[in-house]
Amino acid sequence: MVFWRMLGRPALVPAPGFAVRLALGEFAQELLGGQRVVPERLTGTGYAFRYADLEPALRHVLGR
Repeated sequence: MVFWRMLGRPALVPAPGFAVRLALGEFAQELLGGQRVVPERLTGTGYAFRYADLEPALRHVLGR
């Protein structure tokens, strides 16, 4: 979790992955797995984001 790491704070409710999988079954993958979303319409028109990844954007906003 880049956001919590950038703020220097622990996650709200830390839990081991096996416990989340046991409690939530198949839905656990939604919480534990990452997702890569690409705005194809914008990039297809030539739009370039200033920050392609979350961590550099957070560094800019937080002044770090």
